[in-house]
Amino acid sequence: MNTEDLTSLLISLLLGSILGFEREYKSKAAGLRTIALICVGATLFTLMSKHISFYQNADRMASNIVTGIGFLGAGVIYKEGFNVAGLTTAATIWMGAAIGVTVGGGEYTLGVISLVISLVILSILEYVQAWIGRIHQKRTYRITFQSMHFTLKDLELFFKENCLEFRKRKEARNVTSITCIYDVFGKEAVLDKVNEKLINLDAIESFDF
Repeated sequence: MNTEDLTSLLISLLLGSILGFEREYKSKAAGLRTIALICVGATLFTLMSKHISFYQNADRMASNIVTGIGFLGAGVIYKEGFNVAGLTTAATIWMGAAIGVTVGGGEYTLGVISLVISLVILSILEYVQAWIGRIHQKRTYRITFQSMHFTLKDLELFFKENCLEFRKRKEARNVTSITCIYDVFGKEAVLDKVNEKLINLDAIESFDF
């Protein structure tokens, strides 16, 4: 191992740790140690691809890193209710590997710039995303109501009266009740008020989102 390789590994460790700290601070599945190991591992694979191939076809190892890291990222994606969670953490794993490959290729400045861009996306754009969520949000509701006293038309009229857009996904019926699933779109504050109104509707047996 030469000095340049050692420098690459140490820089990769630093950049991966900084990126991993952000995930660790937010208590995500892949945190400090995971992202740091991914970044350093990607750097090591890149360095070894140079040495083993004697700088010929050195891109093969990098392309396999891209493929392999996808399986690792898929492990942190899971379904939570009607939503899919873990996509941002999976993307961070993918970015950590990309930074590691960049550093392993000797492009230290590009690796640092990529880290800064990643932190901007994960931190600053989070506030932008939250603002968008306040003015326009989608919630998937599963609502069960008594079919003798309430109908799907009544439910859809209820959504319209509260200035909400909606799309029916599924419905199931039995003798006394109907269970339906709707995608509902609107402002966060309006959706919160709708939750309170649903609770107070006698015909509604249960709902969740």
